[in-house]
Amino acid sequence: MVEFKTKKSMNENLSFDRLPALVAKLSARIEHLIELQTKQSENIASDSLEQPLSVKQAAEFLNIAVPTVYGKVSASELPHMKRGKRLYFLKSHLIKYLEGGMRKTKHEIEDEALTSLTRRKAKD
Repeated sequence: MVEFKTKKSMNENLSFDRLPALVAKLSARIEHLIELQTKQSENIASDSLEQPLSVKQAAEFLNIAVPTVYGKVSASELPHMKRGKRLYFLKSHLIKYLEGGMRKTKHEIEDEALTSLTRRKAKD
C-alpha cells in the first residue's frame, strides 16, 4: 500500500536533491489511484449486469417454497422470464414485486381519504 503524507510534511522534505525520490513517490500514488478507480469501475460494471436467478434461488430470496414460486408464475403474479423449459428471475424485478405488496399505514389511508373528500367538495 502507498503511504500518503499531508501537504505540510511533504513541503518540509522538499529539496532539489530529493526531487527524484518525491517524483517516484508521486508516480506510485498516481498508479495506486488508477488501480482504485479501475477496481471501482469494474465493480459498477459487474453490478449493472444483473445475473438471472433460478427458481430455487428466487424461492430462497423471497423466502417461499419452490412450489409456491411455480404457483405464482402460473397465476402471473411473479415477474419472470422463460427460455425453453427454464424460468429465470431478476432480483430487481423481485424487489419491485415485494414493494408492490407494501401495505399503507393507517395515517396514509386517512390522508388519502381526506384528499379525496376535499376534491369531491371542490367539484360540487
